[in-house]
Amino acid sequence: MFDERLKTAKSIIWGSVAMRVAFELVGLAGLIAGLAGKLGTNTMIFCAVLTLSGAHIPLVAKLLYWGTDIELHVLEELKQIQLEIAELAGKNPPAEN
Repeated sequence: MFDERLKTAKSIIWGSVAMRVAFELVGLAGLIAGLAGKLGTNTMIFCAVLTLSGAHIPLVAKLLYWGTDIELHVLEELKQIQLEIAELAGKNPPAEN
């Protein structure tokens, strides 16, 4: 259970890195073409926004990963505490969630 969710979060991170590279390459290519006089002002502004948003995508994905990682560690610790309490009380261990 824990490994699957962590694996999903890691794949989201790698997807965000790919999106960042794509956004920044397209944005920078557009800015260079705009500076060369081949694009209009509106297109240059769009390319600048694309480049800046490409820089922020991994930050959001990292926050998602850290939140998921912390949540999974807390759940894992709670499960360990449940098992220890059941062992000390002499009961059968709780069922897997």
